[in-house]
Amino acid sequence: MTALIALSVTVGLLVWQTSSSFLVIVAGILFASFLDTCARALGSVMRVDRVWRLTLVVMILTMLIVLGIIWGAGKIPDQARVLMRVMDAQLDVLQQRLLSVGVDLFGPDGDRDFSRWFPDHNKWFGHAQTAVGTTSSILANTLVILFLGLLFSLIRKPIGRLPVVSQAPPRGRARAVLGEMGSILKSWRRSDRQNDD
Repeated sequence: MTALIALSVTVGLLVWQTSSSFLVIVAGILFASFLDTCARALGSVMRVDRVWRLTLVVMILTMLIVLGIIWGAGKIPDQARVLMRVMDAQLDVLQQRLLSVGVDLFGPDGDRDFSRWFPDHNKWFGHAQTAVGTTSSILANTLVILFLGLLFSLIRKPIGRLPVVSQAPPRGRARAVLGEMGSILKSWRRSDRQNDD
């Protein structure tokens, strides 16, 4: 009984540690199904091979992403200037309100140096380092999902021919059920090929 509990705890910890990797793989599979669905939808419009339709879908998505990045990058300088103006205006309003009650926010010099208010610079850089690390992790996971999606969408092997399925010999009723499942998958595969052509 103790060995069973230890095994279940070990398996639980292993699953806990690898759950993010599993989620990235599942996201890649979902992206692959999205690409495959888009390629199938183009099948009714274009009578070309599935690989060419999939290539067209990937090229269209890539162009949309690049255009979005270019459009967003063009907006960043304007947004930064607007943010600086708003911050200056709000600091002026804050300074006027504090002066009306007798508090001099920036001291007699009047310069807007906030370094004296935040003596621990390492704390601020620690937050910046966390933000950069999180952003780079998100970008890396996105790239992995995109490449897994492309990989899974290019693989078109029927489930009945996978090596894992053929390793377990079916017995009794299981043989009949697996045989029926295999014939249904083959009929789906035939109809899928007819729709692709």
